[in-house]
Amino acid sequence: MSDQSDASDARLRSAARGARRPRRFQAAMPRAGDERRDMLLDSIEKLLQSTSIADLSMEAIASAGSLSRTSVYFYFGNKSDAVDALIARATVRQQERRRGRSYRPCNRTDAGADVPPRT
Repeated sequence: MSDQSDASDARLRSAARGARRPRRFQAAMPRAGDERRDMLLDSIEKLLQSTSIADLSMEAIASAGSLSRTSVYFYFGNKSDAVDALIARATVRQQERRRGRSYRPCNRTDAGADVPPRT
């Protein structure tokens, strides 16, 4: 009987420590990984102002972003993936400008709040 009460006490302690929120609420909060990925894309953009794509390296991206090379590989599989992600981000920004909306980094808590309803 004490084994069951020990198990239930452990569950209560973990709940009191702040168990994870249900998954449906997690999507509304910004994630550190998204911000870090955007920071890396900003670093790549700055590097490409002074170097060519051929001279760009994952090590240069890592040092510009103040991260380890392993961390850069976590977000981008290779240099080509990193440049593709940068082009995709630039394309989204350009489309936003064409629609008359200025680009702002996405804040997941108010995403879609300024989008007019479809008619």
